[in-house]
Amino acid sequence: MNEIYFEEVSEHLIPFLGLAWFLILFFLLIILALVILFIVVRWIIFRKSGLEGWESIIPFYSSWSLVKISGITWWFFFLINAPFFALILTFGLLTPIAGMIALVAAYFVHYNLAIKFGKEPIVYGLGLTFLPIVFYSILAFGKSTYKDVKVSTYGPINENTINNNIPNSNKNNKFCKNCGNQIDKSKFCSNCGTKIEK
Repeated sequence: MNEIYFEEVSEHLIPFLGLAWFLILFFLLIILALVILFIVVRWIIFRKSGLEGWESIIPFYSSWSLVKISGITWWFFFLINAPFFALILTFGLLTPIAGMIALVAAYFVHYNLAIKFGKEPIVYGLGLTFLPIVFYSILAFGKSTYKDVKVSTYGPINENTINNNIPNSNKNNKFCKNCGNQIDKSKFCSNCGTKIEK
């Protein structure tokens, strides 16, 4: 009885299994084609930026090179790769939070990259972050060229905003030329007694 039932069911399932395998292979081929396209596109962008194309395909080194060509501060490399570090250091517990941090950091990097390619930074920053295959292709195959222009090392945040909001920054502090001690408004250093020149 069970054998007859199994044969009847398997006769009806065989066409669906064939279709399922076809769809799986079809989507795998599409994914493979997109991966190859993305490798080619990043290779071209790195070449346009004055780097070697192979630098775009080495894990971690490619993100280091991307931070370098975007002109953003060096520690964004760690923010972009935060999900990997969170996976290793916290056994995956903080990976979702690290993923959000990495998205924001990627936007900052892409913001500067868009400026260096002469594109509108907000639109292209968002596009390069959330639709990279489309916007990287536009940069790679379009007529835009890389120019090493001055950008903020914090992406869309102006450097002056950061520097003006750092508490206890040394911009207004004075130090004794003799001993290096921080001095107040007195005429002599409280540490060594050297006369302070105004």
